[in-house]
Amino acid sequence: MIVQAADVSYLYTERGESSDQATLRRVEDGKTVWKLKLAPGQSKSSALLALDSLFVTVCESNTVIGVCDVLRLGAETGEVLSATPGILWNTTKEYALVMGFPRWGTSALGFFSTSGRVFTAAGTQAVNDQVSSRNGCGPFDILGATYELEELILTLRDACGIWQKRFVTTKI
Repeated sequence: MIVQAADVSYLYTERGESSDQATLRRVEDGKTVWKLKLAPGQSKSSALLALDSLFVTVCESNTVIGVCDVLRLGAETGEVLSATPGILWNTTKEYALVMGFPRWGTSALGFFSTSGRVFTAAGTQAVNDQVSSRNGCGPFDILGATYELEELILTLRDACGIWQKRFVTTKI
């Protein structure tokens, strides 16, 4: 099981001997309501509910550097509403945050260039910006990301302590 809400479950089945495709499905009262087969070679990384949708990070499973997309599925229908490059970083009842993921990870960075999308009830917001290490504080780790009042907020840690970098988002 990947997500459960009230009497509804969203289930994930890995590729098996009978199929080379992983499957997502919605189950209510023991009955499958919808089923979505992922593309061959893709697997689920994470999934969360937000904004009456199921947001699912799917990644190519046969590559050295994971190529991931976040699928926004209609929670009731399983219809693919959008696909956004990146990974799902955070969701609340008000938003879902999708960020591009650097090939080198999120630890011991001297520089981070971000491309993100924030899905809200009012529409989609975008951010494309960068953050560099602070003078004399060494490399930084990204601890998390949130969205508040049209700003993406990264929480970072370096040798000087924990700090935040705010980025203004724009409506797209």
